Amino acid sequence: MVKDIFYLKNSTKDILFSSITRTTLLISGVIFGFYILFNLFAFIKLVDIVDIESDKKIIHELEHVDKFIDFKDDSLFFYSNREFEEEEFLLVSENSYFLQIYDTSGKILFISSNVLRFGSIPLKFPPLKSGITKDNIDFNGQELRVVYKYLDNGERVLIQLATNRSDVTNFIQEFEIFNLITLPIILILIIIISLYVSSRVYSRLNKIIDLADQISAKHISKRIEFKANKKDVYTRLKDTLNNLFDRLENQITQISEFSNNASHQLMTPLTTIKSELDFILKKERNINEYKETLNILHDKTNDMINIVQTLLILARESDTTQYYPTVFNLNKLIKDQIATKYSDKNVFFSTSENLSVKGNAQYFAIALSNLIDNAIKYSDPNHTKVFVNINSDNENIIISVSDSGYGIPEEERHKIFDKFYRGKNTESVKGYGLGLSLVSVIIKQMMGHIEIKNNLPNGTIFIITIPAIQFQ
Repeated sequence: MVKDIFYLKNSTKDILFSSITRTTLLISGVIFGFYILFNLFAFIKLVDIVDIESDKKIIHELEHVDKFIDFKDDSLFFYSNREFEEEEFLLVSENSYFLQIYDTSGKILFISSNVLRFGSIPLKFPPLKSGITKDNIDFNGQELRVVYKYLDNGERVLIQLATNRSDVTNFIQEFEIFNLITLPIILILIIIISLYVSSRVYSRLNKIIDLADQISAKHISKRIEFKANKKDVYTRLKDTLNNLFDRLENQITQISEFSNNASHQLMTPLTTIKSELDFILKKERNINEYKETLNILHDKTNDMINIVQTLLILARESDTTQYYPTVFNLNKLIKDQIATKYSDKNVFFSTSENLSVKGNAQYFAIALSNLIDNAIKYSDPNHTKVFVNINSDNENIIISVSDSGYGIPEEERHKIFDKFYRGKNTESVKGYGLGLSLVSVIIKQMMGHIEIKNNLPNGTIFIITIPAIQFQ
């Protein structure tokens, strides 16, 4: 326990000691309070039990006395005098019984020998005429348990039998002595246990904090590791923090990748723009040269915008908070945005009617345009034909983009969706290796998937499958 407490760094020892002290006092106070309440409850119940047992004895003795006496012709009659000459009616002790028999006028008809030694016990006349009446009285500094019964349920003669409440008194004294001895011991044990539990809790929490403090942007791959029960709350805390660090590492990696990729990909168009500006500023140019340079600058600026837009979407691949899906009509999107864009190309569309999907419509337009652009770019310019077919099987919408271009070798198909990957047969064609990676991310965001097939005898077919929206 001491080792656990002083595990901490010097800067946090005071805070930990204060926390452990407060927690120990709180736990000790609560447990000791419950112990006192339990002790009090047990005391009350045990006194009741002792009282009941004591009552059983005196009532049994009263009924026994009742069997040996009778009242006839205004006289008290004893069936056996020897019964009242026993030790319990003669001596004054903890086990003695004090017997008085008297009439309703208060006249004593019989009194046991020990009453004369003990002192006359006050007479009472209970209103209950049948059954047994019980009472407690203080007499000569002692507490007596007294029971009353009218003889033969009559109304003239009463039997009064009293005994010392020694059983209850002795039990209370023993209980008090027991508590005087055990309560301090129990309190010390509770404090020790509370201190141990508190120190264990805070020392393990501090270990987690200490390990978490060691994780920084430079050491983001570090994780909190320590031995613990799989169902332990500390294991849950460790796993939760490690999952948080995993997400942070992923975000930092994405930011780093975006920074590196942006600088790398933007360098080419920026270099071209700078070269064109240097060229145009060297001397006066004619109007056609200015127009040509401006067109180049315009194209390169568009390239930069497309690169940044693509990189931003890829950087947000796992950030669902930046993705806002809506239900949109696929037919309308293709008609208004896609088909018009390729109206002067050999791109042929075949669609079913009234198809709706859920996703980001603008992103999906970019994804489909990328597939069509690739199909055009990597096909023979003199024999370019691209077919876009859109069908539905009720549950899913299936979109295929087929061309008769160069095709994709089998050994490269598992790589083509990686960022910046370009096939060996595409090196002569301008590109950045981001288009298909972007398509894959967008389709996954729409809960769909994409696959590649050969378009015999030449070319490739990209098949997109995304869930359809059913309207009741």
